[in-house]
Amino acid sequence: MGEKDLAPLLIQSITDSSLYRITPDLAEVALDHILDDGIIKDIPVVRSVVALYETIVSVRDMLLIKKLLLFLLSLSSVSPEKKTKFKEKINSDEKFKRVVGEKLIVILDRLDDMEKPALVARAFQAYVEEHIDLETFQRLTSAIDRSFLLDMRTLKTVGDPKKFTSHTTLNLSNSGLLEVNASSTVRIGAKSNEYHITELGNLLLEFVLKD
Repeated sequence: MGEKDLAPLLIQSITDSSLYRITPDLAEVALDHILDDGIIKDIPVVRSVVALYETIVSVRDMLLIKKLLLFLLSLSSVSPEKKTKFKEKINSDEKFKRVVGEKLIVILDRLDDMEKPALVARAFQAYVEEHIDLETFQRLTSAIDRSFLLDMRTLKTVGDPKKFTSHTTLNLSNSGLLEVNASSTVRIGAKSNEYHITELGNLLLEFVLKD
């Protein structure tokens, strides 16, 4: 089963009523236990990935399945009303539905940390709830993908030179989350006025790194 096969199922699963019955703490359960859960198996894309799981040919396949499940489980807090509105929007255009699903699968497959699917889910929740548009969602997920997880979290402490090293500054600026003054020399212990959080970085703080 390829990305194009999973894409519409993933979008269908996002709006499936079965997702409402899943508690967020299930996102921390081991993959084997998740796949044994009857309620979770009711979700369309889970039924498909369970079948795929039984014929896994690589570690990458297994990791993608886990990322898909962690992403879905992290979306359980979206209100049914917002999901219904999103479902109506996405089902009115099959091409758009497939494109969004494929983009999600590509993003999730590329992530280098198992904590990142939940962050992508928060960004997608902001899109579903109409706080951001699709382009901004894509920019946020690109930043999540490119950023070192610990550096991303350090964005909250941008004014603390002890936590904000030159490596952190470089990584976050390359991810589009931080802007460094052209006239400044970035170094360990750099002054906070040599860089500032970008608009994208502030959106990440507001919707993705929220407590």
